[in-house]
Amino acid sequence: MLVTVAGCTPGKGALDCGKRASADLNPPEKLRPFKLDFVDPDESELANGHLLVNQFNKKTESFAAAIDGCAAHVWWEKAQSQATKITRTRMGRDGRSVIFSEYDRFRLADTGEIRRHDLKTGELTVTPAEEQHHDFVEMPDGQLAWLSWQYIANDWFPSLDTDIATDAIRVADEGSDGEHEILFSVPEDSGVEMFWACRHMAPDTFVPGYAEWSHANSLMYDEDQDALFVLVRYWDALLRIERDGTLGWILGGTNNEFTVADGTELPKHGHMSEFWPGGMLVFDNRSHSGGKASRVVEYAIDEEARTVEEVWSYEEPNGQFWSYLGDARRLPGGNVVIAWSGSGQITEVNRAGEVVWSAETDHELGRLEFVEDWPWVQ
Repeated sequence: MLVTVAGCTPGKGALDCGKRASADLNPPEKLRPFKLDFVDPDESELANGHLLVNQFNKKTESFAAAIDGCAAHVWWEKAQSQATKITRTRMGRDGRSVIFSEYDRFRLADTGEIRRHDLKTGELTVTPAEEQHHDFVEMPDGQLAWLSWQYIANDWFPSLDTDIATDAIRVADEGSDGEHEILFSVPEDSGVEMFWACRHMAPDTFVPGYAEWSHANSLMYDEDQDALFVLVRYWDALLRIERDGTLGWILGGTNNEFTVADGTELPKHGHMSEFWPGGMLVFDNRSHSGGKASRVVEYAIDEEARTVEEVWSYEEPNGQFWSYLGDARRLPGGNVVIAWSGSGQITEVNRAGEVVWSAETDHELGRLEFVEDWPWVQ
């Protein structure tokens, strides 16, 4: 069932969650509610906006959802079955629709889809997305691009009796069916020779029946540069992909092309949603880092000079290490919103590292997107 409603967007400093517009929506019981733990209405940007978020548990429920500044649900869509999982939710470029991707949570069947819900008309557009996983983007030419698995023969590791699961970026016109074009193949187009990336490559660790080499988990598109950016988690590397499918550069990992400033620590097995000309924001899980706490870190990047420098970070306040998921987004006024996925907690912090908004739920969390003005039908 598709549900949407006007969210509460009071003036800054005037948040009144006792009279929120979403109070009568009655979300389904399995969509676990958020509890607003703390808000500073004079400093919080979330208090006057909305968040798109993915909620799920590991075995059954999965939702795309939106919450308002009071942490109340104003929209949701449930996964089509317990065997599928919604992996990314984005606001449509038209400003009135929500787009979300869904795939087989057990990674046994090719059931990937990208769906668009028009919040004004209720229309639902479905695009079959071959071997889709983790992330997708909507581009201005009407095409969708998504991360997809690519399976290749194992000609490198004689001790393994499985083939290799790696990654590609596929593109297609929205609503198209059938096989879709591979824009960029990680094993064929990256120029990286096959190597043993880390212990997570072991067979059946993530993709049943395969040893997984790259594990791309984040896809971004920058319209100013007309380029795609993909984070390859097992390599700890970010790749720039030109719109024609050629490789622009590699930042991090064994094939790093950037000079790393003194005192800068590059991400270890991170997740991310934002790259912009001159910088990026990463949820740095810090796997293989000797027990360091997970953190959010911003980097300044000079693509022409090929330099990268850490300029801001915020460490998990309880020293917790999260081995999976996590996300962070910049807000228009400079604050940063963070999903500590495994804990079900979302926090907004300012640049001084002070928490100005915090909420939690019994669900685990996926990716985030801030929506300043939530679209709705009167």
